[in-house]
Amino acid sequence: MTLNELIEALEKDAGIRPQTKRNKKKTGYSSGLLNDVAYILEVRGIEQARLYLRSKPQHEANLLLKVLNYIENCPSASKDPPVAGTVIKSLNSVIKSWL
Repeated sequence: MTLNELIEALEKDAGIRPQTKRNKKKTGYSSGLLNDVAYILEVRGIEQARLYLRSKPQHEANLLLKVLNYIENCPSASKDPPVAGTVIKSLNSVIKSWL
C-alpha cells in the first residue's frame, strides 16, 4: 500500500469515523489525543502507540487502533515514524471530507 492508497483507504473507511454524540455534532478526533498518539508513534514506535491507546477508555482510542493497522500495512508510513505521525495528526483534515 502506498501513502496515497493509505489516505484513500482512511477516507473511505466509515469504521474509523468518530460518531456524532446526541445533540452535539462531533467534528473529529480530540486534537490532544491525536497529538499524543503521533508523538508516541514518532518517538517510541507503533507498538508503544498501541499500548497507549489500549490504556484509554475512549471510543476514539479504539478507532485509532484501526488507523494504526492501516499505517502498519503501508511501508512508507510504518518504516518512517515522522510520516506515520503526520498521518495521525492529519486525520481531522481527512474527516472534513466526510462531512
